[in-house]
Amino acid sequence: MIEWHKLLGVSFVDYLTNTNFSVEIEKELEMPQFLDYLVLRTDDNSMQLINPPDGMETLARYNLITYKSKHQAINGWSINELIGYYVIYRKIASASLEENNKLLSSEMFKLIAVATRFPANFLSDERYVVLKKGVYRIFRGDQDVDIIVISQLPKSENNAFWHMLSPDEKSLDYGLKNYKWNRDDLHYFFINEYLKNVNMEELNMSYTIRDFKRECIMDTLEYVAMNFKPDEVRDILQRKRVIAQELLKVLPIKDWIREFPTEEILERIPLEERIKGIPLEERIKGIPLEERIKGIPLEERIKGINSEDRLRLLKILQNQNNQTV
Repeated sequence: MIEWHKLLGVSFVDYLTNTNFSVEIEKELEMPQFLDYLVLRTDDNSMQLINPPDGMETLARYNLITYKSKHQAINGWSINELIGYYVIYRKIASASLEENNKLLSSEMFKLIAVATRFPANFLSDERYVVLKKGVYRIFRGDQDVDIIVISQLPKSENNAFWHMLSPDEKSLDYGLKNYKWNRDDLHYFFINEYLKNVNMEELNMSYTIRDFKRECIMDTLEYVAMNFKPDEVRDILQRKRVIAQELLKVLPIKDWIREFPTEEILERIPLEERIKGIPLEERIKGIPLEERIKGIPLEERIKGINSEDRLRLLKILQNQNNQTV
């Protein structure tokens, strides 16, 4: 069998001899490639997901997904990358076929691009159809590419999954409150990862850090009650207490106390401890005179006042009594 590819390679080498171009035949591309997400059907059952997020109603055996956050945009290059990953992975998945050079059917693959915001510039130059609100389809060779635009999806229970990635505060709030997590460990990881860069208390959302912490505590207590004996719980608490004490030795107080509201901290400190070291003048600032001397007997109030001032004070009191009579 004539190896046409090699013949063309040799021809290229000859033609470009004594020029400022070089040729490498069957060049291995060693740059590592990373597809954002590969969703595989794990059995031969063709049943689809129940009440899936918009855009995921008809998943295939192999689903290749690229994602662009609010800081990125879907464009021609990102779609070309996704097509490139599809070509490479289709070859890899087809390697187990007995017939050489035979590929799995293109119908076994689905390409999805998830965009946080609407790619207006990109779609203005594309031929596309609208599958439903927030879901579009473009055409590339033997593969369509579905584009899911998170910012355009309706706020419905099935889309809570997408809205957790929304740039809009209300949509984000809706997603966090309505998505039903299947695994607590992944729920905690998601929130913790989010909190590393975003202070949720600064956002105008009803789902706050306090809500998350309360959920964590309740879920943990429920898990402990169902899976541990009392002796085991005591042992865990003792170990946690030791760890906390060791952490406090090395962590500056400002690093861990900032998690607690000022009001909660002050409630735990006795009044005498709060005012210790504060000069008297500072303590009584802003307190009206009548409040300062309330409850102090008259004899104590006039101590240290000379006789002349006492007579003046006596006249003032007599005048006040005459006015009230």
